[in-house]
Amino acid sequence: MKKVLFSLMLALGLAFALPAHMGQVNAPFDETVRQVEAAMSAAGFPLEKILDVGLTIRSRGYEFPPLYLMMFQPDAALKAAVLDDPRVGTLVPVTVAVMAGPQGQTMFTVVDWASFAPYFELNAQNAVATELAFAKIYGALSTLSPLQFVPLPMPDALRAPYVGGKVTATDDLEEAILLTETGYQDRNMNVVGRTDFGGVHQLWLCNAEIARDFFGNMFPIASRAPCRAVVWKQGDRVYMVASDPAINPQKVDPKAFPPSLLQSFMQVLEINGGVLEDLGIGQ
Repeated sequence: MKKVLFSLMLALGLAFALPAHMGQVNAPFDETVRQVEAAMSAAGFPLEKILDVGLTIRSRGYEFPPLYLMMFQPDAALKAAVLDDPRVGTLVPVTVAVMAGPQGQTMFTVVDWASFAPYFELNAQNAVATELAFAKIYGALSTLSPLQFVPLPMPDALRAPYVGGKVTATDDLEEAILLTETGYQDRNMNVVGRTDFGGVHQLWLCNAEIARDFFGNMFPIASRAPCRAVVWKQGDRVYMVASDPAINPQKVDPKAFPPSLLQSFMQVLEINGGVLEDLGIGQ
């Protein structure tokens, strides 16, 4: 039964995931985690933090396999990209999600930069450098397993991987960061990490129930986790963007998605929308 469920979960992930790259190795979970860390570190992306999402989900009383979100420190090129266009912070630091299978195999996934690059405005130098940085990441992970590109079968349902805009509630950066943090916490999103890219502030956000629905049904979406809220000041205005599921629910067939998954899509949008509305953000 576990093998059947794992195959179904993989099939759903391949069918409905956001654009991502996936690999699978015939090795135990812990060994694969060590291999991923070694490969990424050798490519210039040392491990920053591991979020044990599987343990968190199981602690809520659900059955779930071991799952790590491995967050890797950005290199100079990715840091420059975030400073050039802070919205890139919804995808950086890069996550490699690793999940155990029932027969000793282990899957991993990482986001496909090329699918989202058009939604950012990088100068020519940073655009090329960012593309090369992700090429290094894919090359490093390919030493563990051939990577399979997982496209979105409904291209018109893909949209910008972020929502947000100007903060009108305050022009104070620290106050905007606090409003963002408390707003998400009020909606049961836990702050599990934070990063300062030199004036561009990032919060990492997670919710166990949403994670269970997303990752249990379509594992490659874990490449976009955790959710990120990015706050920065430009001139005398404060801006904030937040991670978005990046699929337009109005352009997908509800029958193609498990009800819990579609509900989680809407919940993330409502959480983002509620926080953005509280902050008085408009495009």
